[in-house]
Amino acid sequence: MKYEATGGQNFYRLRNAEGFMAALGLNFRSVEPVMTHQYLCRGKTTSDEVQAKKMLGALFHENKRAFLVEDAQDGGLYCGCLVNEPVKEDTELLGLPEGISPHFFDHFYRIDALKSGRHHPKGCFWIESNQPGRVDTPLSILDIYPHLAALFGLEAGASSHTMPASSPSRKPLKEATIVN
Repeated sequence: MKYEATGGQNFYRLRNAEGFMAALGLNFRSVEPVMTHQYLCRGKTTSDEVQAKKMLGALFHENKRAFLVEDAQDGGLYCGCLVNEPVKEDTELLGLPEGISPHFFDHFYRIDALKSGRHHPKGCFWIESNQPGRVDTPLSILDIYPHLAALFGLEAGASSHTMPASSPSRKPLKEATIVN
């Protein structure tokens, strides 16, 4: 909780993510929101993503990088605003190409809530079972429902991870963990 002393962390979201990326000359086939301040951007080509890393990585706010740009596990880039302190009305975004407004609030707005932390990008998933186990490979959110359904003896489709199964007729559940 490193933001408790300041009342919380500010998050800034792009007013028009697709428009902002297009104005920078970045070619994405999709720009999808994934978190308060973050988007999953998929380039039309790999070179589009390389260009986006370079362009977004060169944007600054008060001598600090303004954008997170990371490779997504299944392709594409996670892109989002790294600014989390209060921003003054006249603040400029540095590194924008000529012809694009440098005013921070022309591109971003502050969400209405302050937050005291962030999710760990890899997370942790715990579930009780009478067959303890641990899986060290990443667990997709798409695997959670099939695992829960299996614990209740229901059919839910395929899952890419194996996890100890349980049924209501077995002993009381103990513990099984999946830690990523």
